[in-house]
Amino acid sequence: MVVLGSDDNIIDGDIYSSISIRINPLYSDPLYSSLSNYDVVIINLDNDRDQDNDTVFDADDNCITTANIYQDDHDGDGIGDLCDIDIDGDGVLNSDEFLDNTDPFAPCSFIFQSITLAVLEVGDCDLDGIIDRIDLDDDNDGILDTDELFEDADLDGIPNTLDLDSDSDGCFDVLEASYMDLDEDGILGSGLIEVDELGRVLNHGGYQIPPDNDNNTISDYKEVGQQFVLESSLEPTTLFSSIQIILSVSVSAESIASYQWQINNGSEEFPVWENISEDNSYMGTLTNQLLISQASKFIENREFRVLVNNLLFVCQEALISSTQIIEADLIISNAFSPDGDGINDTWEIQGLDSNEGYTLTVFNRWQNLVYKTTQYENDWTGNSIYSSLFSFDSKLPEGTYFYWIEWEDLRPPITGYVYIRRRDN
Repeated sequence: MVVLGSDDNIIDGDIYSSISIRINPLYSDPLYSSLSNYDVVIINLDNDRDQDNDTVFDADDNCITTANIYQDDHDGDGIGDLCDIDIDGDGVLNSDEFLDNTDPFAPCSFIFQSITLAVLEVGDCDLDGIIDRIDLDDDNDGILDTDELFEDADLDGIPNTLDLDSDSDGCFDVLEASYMDLDEDGILGSGLIEVDELGRVLNHGGYQIPPDNDNNTISDYKEVGQQFVLESSLEPTTLFSSIQIILSVSVSAESIASYQWQINNGSEEFPVWENISEDNSYMGTLTNQLLISQASKFIENREFRVLVNNLLFVCQEALISSTQIIEADLIISNAFSPDGDGINDTWEIQGLDSNEGYTLTVFNRWQNLVYKTTQYENDWTGNSIYSSLFSFDSKLPEGTYFYWIEWEDLRPPITGYVYIRRRDN
């Protein structure tokens, strides 16, 4: 049996109707003649009822028992603000927002850890005209919300999807994701931006898989960047050597450092720094140690520097260490004692290797040639190049010897003496 009814436009209030169901023994099946009578009361509710007397009928009232004349519903969830325990739909109770000192009417103002209810995403937290429920990039940093995830990596109360620096390391996510942010505001691109219908920034790249340079399955923008420092730097000046010049630095975390050596082909006032590439003269241009072999006079008074970049923390500025190659003064020792004790065992001539094209010869008091070279490496231990003249093992006897340095560029020669001291004499 179906009973139909509708509200009466004249009579105000609920309408009560009674229906009695009885078996007629004359016309019913004998099997049902023993059934008892059945009475039903039907109430047709009055749609014009207004329990809270706010002039809005209950059928249309979004707060039936709380007077709400203006029917404000900030988050559009069908529950009026005056009776909604979460007015802005951010998932945080109004009472908790009061304790957190956040705005219960602002869906983008909340503490992530205080969320206990469903988040309706009715705000437009990046102010790009696309509500967060539709927006695929709620903070316009070029990283999709599905990658950032609705979580709080740095526990600062702001979810990654709204946090421009998810790991609080002082480096914007957009930069750690290797995207462009020329105006350094944490938003992809620069200046005024445009977004598509899904809230993605247009014409500035982004939206690729963010890098994980240490391969630990955590994107770099979610990890606090490790900074390093120079533990050893270049000296302000380095002596020229036509044989080999070694320039080196070290940092506190070598494994995450990249290097680039450069030469200044301009002037000190107007430097023009250019990257050095590997060739016969330069080795280690991308390492912490640069070897310059068979150097020409061209690099004298030139500046060299190394740029050290952090592979895991793009916001650390490159560390720079520089030196100037200068011509060495010629300092010639006038004595040495080749006795094998590790002290003053060879004849030291400082600065000779900074000169190109020379011949060094040494004579005894009778003007016999005992030593000659065109590439001296501070390695002469007082042995004669003619072993049969003086002793079986070519060791020169203790005494005074005379040297002569001739230059290919026809500079005046340099002459002097050196004394060989032997303990076994």
